[in-house]
Amino acid sequence: MNLSSGTIASFSQDVRNFAFQTNIAQKNVVDIYPLDASNNYIVNSSLVSHIDYESNELKATDVLFSGWCSASMEENGTKVKRRLDEENNNPRKGAELENFYVNAFSKGKIVVFSSGGKQIINIIQLKKDLICACTEGPHIWIIDSDNTVKKFLFNQSKPLKTFQLAAVTQLGDDAVVNFQLFGKGSSVILALACENELYLIDPNKKKPTVLTKYKISGCTNCAITTDRKHIGIATKSE
Repeated sequence: MNLSSGTIASFSQDVRNFAFQTNIAQKNVVDIYPLDASNNYIVNSSLVSHIDYESNELKATDVLFSGWCSASMEENGTKVKRRLDEENNNPRKGAELENFYVNAFSKGKIVVFSSGGKQIINIIQLKKDLICACTEGPHIWIIDSDNTVKKFLFNQSKPLKTFQLAAVTQLGDDAVVNFQLFGKGSSVILALACENELYLIDPNKKKPTVLTKYKISGCTNCAITTDRKHIGIATKSE
């Protein structure tokens, strides 16, 4: 979720972890709740962990995005796997997914935490300020202040893909308001909301292409049906 208020509330993609905190600017801490479907998602307070931003030399007021990546333990690498086993005290099978909590900061820093928040798995430092971010599976997508889109693997600092929005869209001087991802893997669609237009972009090809463009002002959010035949668009009230 891209943050516009002082509240963090973010479920992992498999709903096994939940990050939550109100009035984050004053508390400078986020709570991480482990959730278990077999226990009807009842929270065991003794298992709740915390991320203290100050102890990690971070500022909660600079958080622009809070979300989750997920990857199998086989994709994580030996060092990460060992640290997570120690943190969870519950080794997982290689095919089972592990969650990673992602924070993106306004000055271009992206910090990836372990599922319980006790370990920093990766830090990505961009050269430009960050405008928007989103996660999908093991990937982190961002837009920087130069309107450059970059795709990262959660545990790597070198982007897997980079392209300029100006080369794909007729963005002009329109400010980017928000962007979202729909689908998974090679079928993902990027929805880019600007002040006066909404773009649906296929970023998977060597040269990303615009699938469709809607002339609409004040777009804040959208949703695409599973069959991709319909789209719902939310706008600011007049």
